Amino acid sequence: MGTLGGVRKPQLRDNGNPAVGVVARGNGGTASSAREIGTPPQRGYTAAMPLYPLLPGLPAVGRRSHNVGLALLAMALLGCKSSRIAPPSHQLVIEKATWRAADGRASLDVTKILAGLVKNDGLSIAATTGILGDPAPFMLKELRLEWSRSGVVGRKLVPEGGTLTIGADEKPVPVRLLVRKAVYGNITAGQIVDVTQKVDGLLSDNVLSFVPTDDLFGDPAVGQLKEVDIDYTFDGVPKSRTGRQNELLTISPAAP
Repeated sequence: MGTLGGVRKPQLRDNGNPAVGVVARGNGGTASSAREIGTPPQRGYTAAMPLYPLLPGLPAVGRRSHNVGLALLAMALLGCKSSRIAPPSHQLVIEKATWRAADGRASLDVTKILAGLVKNDGLSIAATTGILGDPAPFMLKELRLEWSRSGVVGRKLVPEGGTLTIGADEKPVPVRLLVRKAVYGNITAGQIVDVTQKVDGLLSDNVLSFVPTDDLFGDPAVGQLKEVDIDYTFDGVPKSRTGRQNELLTISPAAP
């Protein structure tokens, strides 16, 4: 046995070979103490606990290297953190859900509500004010949904009183044109109003075609020439388009 600071340091041996163990600092001691996982360290001394008995049948030759490898592996496993497991590709994802007046004047973002109602990769919900709230009292409303599965984005539109249903095996019909942001007004002067919801409501079969007017969007810049500026994606590629007041603007597969 050796000594360390006047304290005897026992060494455990097997068949005359020095043992190699997991090393951890003793509680309150100045030396390191080797111990089995789960065994409290002894105060003030170092002891080596052989690891190779955990794997019976290993040859005597090379036991030291085997034990060193096992010790390093054990410490690595104890120090690693759990990682987030990627969701399965078939999982239903609620990208965006909007409960709004049919004319787009008022709306509520209900994405979290619908996401919380997904069960077994499917969804069934009644489009009612009792579940979704009432952004526009005494007005006809509709539920607009963007959802995806396996990276493919689809859309659904359900009138008030109807039922939105997505089966567990249902696949979305690909949506090519998605409106991300739209503003109307004197863009240079910053006198604008957000019209994203209204423009989004004008989409039909991957085609957006309309004439921007004050009657449609309101008048954020009285007496001034106005424009509509739209940020969108077509087939996943970000794009933008600007149209003048009272002039037809069209975005379609033929002219994306």
